Amino acid sequence: AFALISFTIWVNPVAAMITDQALAGERPREDVVVAAVHLAAGNFVGGLTGLLLLERGTEWIQFLTRLLGAHGGGLAGTLWLVAGVNCLMALLQTAANVDRVSAVLTKRVATAMSIYNVFFLVTSVASQVYAPILGSISDHAVKTHHIAQLVPAFRVVVLGASVGVFAGFLLMPTCVEIYCLAITRMETLGSLARVFLKLCTPRGVLALFRCLRRPSLFGVRFRDFRALPAGLVWGNCLALSITTVGVMSSIYAGAQLSGHLARTATLLSAVVNGLATITLGIVVTPTAALITDECAAGERPVRHIYAMAVFLTSGALLGTLLSQLVFVPASHFIMFCAVWLSRIFTAL
Repeated sequence: AFALISFTIWVNPVAAMITDQALAGERPREDVVVAAVHLAAGNFVGGLTGLLLLERGTEWIQFLTRLLGAHGGGLAGTLWLVAGVNCLMALLQTAANVDRVSAVLTKRVATAMSIYNVFFLVTSVASQVYAPILGSISDHAVKTHHIAQLVPAFRVVVLGASVGVFAGFLLMPTCVEIYCLAITRMETLGSLARVFLKLCTPRGVLALFRCLRRPSLFGVRFRDFRALPAGLVWGNCLALSITTVGVMSSIYAGAQLSGHLARTATLLSAVVNGLATITLGIVVTPTAALITDECAAGERPVRHIYAMAVFLTSGALLGTLLSQLVFVPASHFIMFCAVWLSRIFTAL
């Protein structure tokens, strides 16, 4: 996840900017082909280089695993900190919903999407960071025979996600202004990394404060819901209700099992979250991208993009609240799948 964030800061935004400029006739279209060839060559060389890092990476992961496992009891006291991190990441993920509004306002769709990817991958890093911490807390609970305490503890972490989404809902107008500012600076500076560095200066911080706006629904009314495909909002709500608790349900299921089944249950989180991600990739993301393109091209009224941002964010809030109900049933389903898989491969 850290590697992907590096990619989205140094590589993807520049490629997106080249694409936007080529589409706008500001540079030759052949530059897009040249960029694609160089990126493909870099992927090939990077894959070969990865072979050299395999053993060192394994040793590093073993070291971190022992380090976390030895401090499971102490990490239990940092639960509110983990919930705070989850809150912050949910805030960033929710703020990314309004990136499409900025894409339409600036007519720089590819550049806006590259900035969106940064925030999306930051949330991925968060899940990669706090998941091992929650796993260590679970290991400690198993050793001390306090497995039942995991349910209220994990519900606190889930609550953090709901608080973060609600904060993102209130900050939607501010986030639109910040995204527009970042897109404009990206055109000037030519690198997203430079944009971030520029925004960290006193002038940059002042510019961010100038982006502050009062909470608003952009004039969106409930009847505007009919302008959007129903599957877009409900699919987003369902997927987020699963991804919010996917890792925690798997860890809790693993705590209730024993031996190799515990490991199987924990690793099933990737499958559970993967199914939710597929739902987002099939139902939500393509439809949202289509509406964004149509609004940018003038084929839809701009109010539709505002309506999409508001209803996607509302669906995200509802999804995190529903995840409190999904948490325990999801853990039982994961336990069932782990036992079922074990029986199948034992029979083979």
